[in-house]
Amino acid sequence: MACNGTCSASPPADATCPPTTPTLSALWKGATYFGPASAPSAPAYDVDGYDLKAQATSPSGANLNYYFEWSGETAAALWSDWVGSGGWAGVSHYAGTGPGTYYARAWAIDQNDNWSVAPSAWLPIMLTAPNALYASCSGSPGNPYISQLVTWNSSVTGGLDSYTYSWSGDEALSGAVATVTKAYAVAGVKQAIVTITDTVSGQTTNATCSTGANQPNGPMTSATGGLGVSVGSCLASLSVSPDSVEQGTNTSLTWSVTGGSLCASSCSGLGFNTGGTISGTGVPASILPAAPSTSYSLTCTAGTYGPPPSANATVLVTIPAPVITINGQSSDGGGGGGGGGGGGGSASVSATVLVDPAVPNNVIIAWEPPPPPVQVVYQSCVVTKNGVVWRSGLSSPGVTDTVTTQTTYTVDCQDSAGKHATKSILVNVLLNYQEF
Repeated sequence: MACNGTCSASPPADATCPPTTPTLSALWKGATYFGPASAPSAPAYDVDGYDLKAQATSPSGANLNYYFEWSGETAAALWSDWVGSGGWAGVSHYAGTGPGTYYARAWAIDQNDNWSVAPSAWLPIMLTAPNALYASCSGSPGNPYISQLVTWNSSVTGGLDSYTYSWSGDEALSGAVATVTKAYAVAGVKQAIVTITDTVSGQTTNATCSTGANQPNGPMTSATGGLGVSVGSCLASLSVSPDSVEQGTNTSLTWSVTGGSLCASSCSGLGFNTGGTISGTGVPASILPAAPSTSYSLTCTAGTYGPPPSANATVLVTIPAPVITINGQSSDGGGGGGGGGGGGGSASVSATVLVDPAVPNNVIIAWEPPPPPVQVVYQSCVVTKNGVVWRSGLSSPGVTDTVTTQTTYTVDCQDSAGKHATKSILVNVLLNYQEF
C-alpha cells in the first residue's frame, strides 16, 4: 500500500503513514476471555487484574506498540511491548478493582513515531460483584466424650476463593484454618462459630455450627437442638439384687460402663470381685451384707477416655426374727421386721393356735433366736400380750399363761445397732367358750 507515494520499511516520521486505528480486546485471563468484545465483563477484585490487548497494522510494516488510556481513573496510562505489524500486544489492569463500569481505549504508534490517526473507541468494561459469601460448619461427633477430640469443619461458597478463618466458641475454642479440633473438659452442649472473610472482595460472613452425626456407643447427652455438640461423661453403674436382705443372706452385684472400653480398661470392686472386667451380671458379694446396711463400690481405670466416677450400691440388712413356739406350734422363723435404729418393726403373724378357754394354763409360750446357720446376736427381747409388755428376756424355754379370749403374742428383739425384729402368733379360743 502506498502512503504519500512510497513507504519504506524504515521511513522517517511521516504523519501521512500512520498505523491503523487499533482494535481493542479486553479482560483476558491467560487463555480465558470474558467477552463479548463489545462489552466484556468479569468478576471484580481480581488480585492480578485482567489483560487488555490491542491490534493494528502499519502500512510500512513497521513494528508497533500500543498506548492504553483509562477514562475517569487516576491510574497512569500504560505502554505495551513492541509487536510486529498486525500483532496483538497488551497490558494488565484493574488489579483489585471493585465492581463498576470502566472505560479503556488504545492508540497505536510505530517505531518511527507515527501515531494512529485516532484511538480505538472507549470500550465499556464491567466488573461484576462476586457471589455473596455463604458459610456453614458442623461438629463431629455430635455426642463426644469428655477429652475426646471434636472436629469442627467449615465450608464456604462465593467470594473469590481467598479466605481467612476465625473460630470462637465454648471453652476458649479458637483457630485460623478451615478445620479445627477441640477436646472439652466439661460435659454439656458446646457451641462453635466460624467467621470467614474473603480477602479479595472484603466480604465477611459467619456461621454457627450444626450438630454432626452421633458416634455409636456414645455417652448419654442432652439434646443440642441441632446446633453444637453435646459432650457427655463416661459413667459407671453398679446395682445389687436384692437390695434388702436378712442378715446372713448374700446379695449379687451387676455393673457396667457406658462406652465400654472407650471409657474404662478395667474395673475393681470393694466387697465383690470383678475379675478386672468392666461389666458383670449377678456376681455374689464376697463380703456378706451386715446390718444395718452394707455399701459396695466400683472403681475403674481409664480407657481411651475417662475414667468414669466411682459407682456405689447399698444393701439394707434386716436382722432375722426370733422363733416363737406356743403349745408346740412354731412360727416359721422367717420374715422379721426392720425399723431404723431404735424404731420398732411391724409384727408378722406367722401362725394361729387354737386353745380351750375353759382349761387353765392353756398356753405355754417359748421364744429363742433363729437356729444356725443364721447368726444373730440380740441385745434384748420383749414379749407383748395384745400390745402390753408381758415378759422380757433373750429367750425362754416356756412360760405358762391362761387365755380366754383371742390373744396376740409378739416377741420384739433388738440388736446392738438398734435394729428390731418381731414375730407374732395369734391364739384363738374355741367358739363354744368364747367370752363376750
